Amino acid sequence: MPVLMERVIKGVTGAHGAGYDLEYNFGYRSVINDEEVTRVVEEAARDAFGDEAVEIQRSTMGVEDFSAYQQRVPGTFIWVGAGNEEKEIIHPHHHPRFTFDEDALPIGVRMHLEAAFGLLSAG
Repeated sequence: MPVLMERVIKGVTGAHGAGYDLEYNFGYRSVINDEEVTRVVEEAARDAFGDEAVEIQRSTMGVEDFSAYQQRVPGTFIWVGAGNEEKEIIHPHHHPRFTFDEDALPIGVRMHLEAAFGLLSAG
């Protein structure tokens, strides 16, 4: 990508008689969930909370540093829903009025425990 970026920048600045300095810093790798870990974690979530509580998300273009962990060990990225319309906890991350329903904390802890036990049993 930096080669293409530099070609575009060079063309635009050259067309306008300007110069440029380009320094491109690579960030984190993409988060790619390990298939086996994902299977075990999904099974743990379904066992703990039921099929209706598990929602498989489609891929996103969001930025996440979780991939740094995945360079050391296989992993899967999960979200624990913490919104609550009844409590008017409806704003997304990075919104000035973002908050989360603290009632989700025990759910998150149980999810991680169930996943850990499932992964230990599978390994």
